[in-house]
Amino acid sequence: TNEIQNPLADAILEAFRIGDLIRIMTPNLNDEAVVESLTQAVLQGRRVQVLMGRGYEDFAESVPGQGGTNEEVVAELYADLEARGVSDACERLQIRWYSHDGIAPVQGNAPHASHVKAVWIDDELVLVTSKNMDTQSWRHSREIGVLVDSPEVAQAWLRALFLPDFKRSFVVDECRAPAAVGAPTPLSDGLGFGE
Repeated sequence: TNEIQNPLADAILEAFRIGDLIRIMTPNLNDEAVVESLTQAVLQGRRVQVLMGRGYEDFAESVPGQGGTNEEVVAELYADLEARGVSDACERLQIRWYSHDGIAPVQGNAPHASHVKAVWIDDELVLVTSKNMDTQSWRHSREIGVLVDSPEVAQAWLRALFLPDFKRSFVVDECRAPAAVGAPTPLSDGLGFGE
């Protein structure tokens, strides 16, 4: 089925519709509803940061009907934004490959790969879920999530989980200066976007 009408999907998509700053940790991102919602956020001038796995479960994700690999989706996302006239896509949509050590991205579902699934909205709400942002989780699996409506908790979890991982992550090739290929992206530990 291509049906996604369920409370968890509705909550995530509504969060994507209202958030000015959307931060996502997920092993995979390829569901068309998620990709389109994030595209719309960027087109509306909102900011999105995504931290995900490089090559994570590529075989399963590349099966027809499953949405495609992370690298395919990233390339399509940036190409679509460019075709729609977004000149600063890499500033508005910051996608990073997860790295456990800051030396190299973890490739595939290997030791130290991240399987975290969480969404922060405006650093005020956090949704921790079993739902990947992929077609399998959105269209075929039964998933669960907990929404915490507390800026204090959201920011504490952001500082403990997302920000350190994002700081040592690697910029996707579509947004990397040629001389910087393979280098991590330095970020501060602050809550500001792109700091």
